[in-house]
Amino acid sequence: MNVADALKKATSRLCRIPDIEHPRMEAEALLASILQKDRLWLYLNHLKELPLDLVERYEEVTMRRLNGEPLAYITGRKEFWSLYFEVTRDTLIPRPETELIIETALSILTSDSNRPMRILDLGSGSGVLAISLLYELPCITAIATDISYGALLVARRNAERNGVASRISFIQADWLSAFKENSPYFDMIVSNPPYVALNVKDALPRDITAYEPHTALFSGMDGLKDISRLITGCPNVLKTGGWLLCEIGWNQEEAVIRMVEESNRYMNIKMLRDYSGNARVLAAMKS
Repeated sequence: MNVADALKKATSRLCRIPDIEHPRMEAEALLASILQKDRLWLYLNHLKELPLDLVERYEEVTMRRLNGEPLAYITGRKEFWSLYFEVTRDTLIPRPETELIIETALSILTSDSNRPMRILDLGSGSGVLAISLLYELPCITAIATDISYGALLVARRNAERNGVASRISFIQADWLSAFKENSPYFDMIVSNPPYVALNVKDALPRDITAYEPHTALFSGMDGLKDISRLITGCPNVLKTGGWLLCEIGWNQEEAVIRMVEESNRYMNIKMLRDYSGNARVLAAMKS
């Protein structure tokens, strides 16, 4: 079987799954991953015959996708902020809307980009937030924390892969437990915490609930348990004038704004919206 025939067969099978929006693209991504080539190579070598063992491996990974396993977990990588990151079952798969945190952070940090600054990435997962910011701003350093040791191993490899490992440290910790209270270490804290309500778990797609880590998804019955902890605790380690940037759920804007205002520890409170018009990122400055 040559490359073109293998892709045609896999695409035909993937077309039968309604949740797969781009079956041809996914078929190409799966084959490119097995061959350790890029998708352009597939087009340039479409008549190349594939060894039987590679055809069998392609059948296996196609079946995994047909059974609902996310493409990123099968290929082991995901693009974010035009960089490539390793992802495993220990980490969430990065979503495009999370790039709004990077856009917002850069708009704040680049206004004073010549001053050395330190950021904290809470619940770092695969490390996309801290690593993307370090990649863009050579003057900053970062600490990334996560309660999952497996996730931190992935994040460390991603830092090395993207050339920023010398400027980031990793700590296994439950949110801010690794830091003393009233110790203003950081100019900015970024976080994509769990914010999905447990009471909607059964309504989520199976490729999320069956494969992505629940501790990184769910946060109490209303989805606000961890966001509340961050709003309360982050001022203890932020410098005066430092910023908290936190992703939230699409329907949590009012509750989150209320929590921030009632804490009496922030000013310049903003809610940034994603391309769908949904409230997505809380930005608040420590007063």
